[in-house]
Amino acid sequence: MTHSRNPRAILARFGLGPGDPRFATGYFFLFSVYGITTPFLQVLIKGLGYNDAALGMFLGLFEAAGIGGQLLLGRVADRSGRYRPFLLVTAALTALAVFPLALFPRPLVTTLAVIVMAFGVRGMVPVMDASVIAHTHRGDQAGSQGNYGLIRSVGTVGYIVMLLVTQTANLQYGSPLAIASWAGGAAMVFMLTLSVVPESGRIPHNNQAREKRRRRSLEPKLILGLVIIGLGRLAMAPINSFFTLYVTDVVKGDMAGILWAISAAAEVPALILAKRFIDRFGAMRVLAVSTAAIALRLAIYVLFPTMPGVVIGQLLHFFCYGLFLPSAIAFVSSLVPPERRVWGMSLLTGVAVGFPSFLGSMLGGFILAAGGYHALFGWAIVPALVGLAIWAATRKSFEIPQGPLAA
Repeated sequence: MTHSRNPRAILARFGLGPGDPRFATGYFFLFSVYGITTPFLQVLIKGLGYNDAALGMFLGLFEAAGIGGQLLLGRVADRSGRYRPFLLVTAALTALAVFPLALFPRPLVTTLAVIVMAFGVRGMVPVMDASVIAHTHRGDQAGSQGNYGLIRSVGTVGYIVMLLVTQTANLQYGSPLAIASWAGGAAMVFMLTLSVVPESGRIPHNNQAREKRRRRSLEPKLILGLVIIGLGRLAMAPINSFFTLYVTDVVKGDMAGILWAISAAAEVPALILAKRFIDRFGAMRVLAVSTAAIALRLAIYVLFPTMPGVVIGQLLHFFCYGLFLPSAIAFVSSLVPPERRVWGMSLLTGVAVGFPSFLGSMLGGFILAAGGYHALFGWAIVPALVGLAIWAATRKSFEIPQGPLAA
């Protein structure tokens, strides 16, 4: 009985190490920032007076700048072996950029503010992810047991809490300054809570093993997998960039925050169960199922632009993100050397997620302006189907990953 009450024993039962609750705290407040920027950045920029095409350009710029920020921060963090200072930088950049963005609606100021903010917002997750994975590989008593999905699900809880809080503030129709105040405040709170997040340190390695893994990380299978992941994220881009406006303009509902919260709640059980699915079926099979769900979700938004239809579509986030993200991380982690984890996570979130998001947001603005929301969501089904076709043609080349999530 005494053993069962031991905190370490209790954590171990859930596949967690002593440091993991502190990482979970960091994820909670990190994703509270995303609870503002993801659904309401589109509303903020639209509120500055820009048309749909310009909105798409700025959202695309946000994703493109985020790629550079992720890769730059990833490279420097890899070399230093320290992650917390870079998390502080990302939070500070977010807080500093969002207010000029809201206060000075001029194209040049908007462009510069969007770029700086993208460095901050898009740089947070890969550095935190890599810190957790580095913690996993330490192999000491403070190390994690590798249940990334369970740790990360706490971040989703923070995201949901922020969405529900902002629903009461009606940010769906909020002014740019109101949205900026919420985003900047959330970023500053995240900065204050970083003191509890452990510093993982560098992963020890030897030169021969490092060179062998470096060569392995460049194998074609990694590139092919990133292409499939990228096509899935390209299909998701219109949802991430224009969903709040779709709810306002087409569904005629004032529950955008609640609908975002529904999708986030749907991903929580998937994040917790993801490791079991990956262990049993392999990361790429789980990715294929998730990509099929993305295509179905888009079709629902096209064919059933009603509140019940949208709710069903949001529930598919169980697959579209809850299973998609952990399986993508497991796949990349299985092919990237441990000492280059931040680089690997930046490669995933920057190249395979950020670039497709940039392309989808930029094109999406023009498609929305030309053909409306049906055309916007309809064309996005195509890359999802192409990704499925590539996986079906090459599925025998993928092995079940042996990364941190599948260990």
